[in-house]
Amino acid sequence: MYQTVGQTAVPMISRCMELPLYQQRLNGTAIDQSLEYKTTSGDETEDLFLLLSKAISEHPEINAVSVGAILSSYQANRVQNV
Repeated sequence: MYQTVGQTAVPMISRCMELPLYQQRLNGTAIDQSLEYKTTSGDETEDLFLLLSKAISEHPEINAVSVGAILSSYQANRVQNV
């Protein structure tokens, strides 16, 4: 689900914006590939949940997540389920 095009620019954007960057390797895979995601152990979406939980615990002022999935209901639905 997660695209890697342009990923090398992300740390530079983080530095320019003076914002922390949280990254981690995915342990899961795209197990639930249906349009409507349901919590699934071992799915890559659960890795995103763990990463966002860490970021929020370190920065409790976080109140939103931006998604670049402009025309992808599949991707947007997964972030909404996090």
